Amino acid sequence: SFGYGALFIVTGQLIIYGFQRVEAQIGSLILLIEIPIATLLALLFYHEPITLKTTIGGLFILTAIMLPELSALKTKK
Repeated sequence: SFGYGALFIVTGQLIIYGFQRVEAQIGSLILLIEIPIATLLALLFYHEPITLKTTIGGLFILTAIMLPELSALKTKK
């Protein structure tokens, strides 16, 4: 429908606007954390169950977020 199309365009423009104001690394981390947060919000608002596959996928995403930071900390020492 027209409303979903307009919402898709607006959110895309907001993402571009935000990326112009933060570093690319920070912006990509924010986009990655969106998936686990959406899962938690689905649990809270829609009472959707969190399955084992969802939990494992979320842990993979969180690990992918933390790995670059951990390697950067090791190189600083």
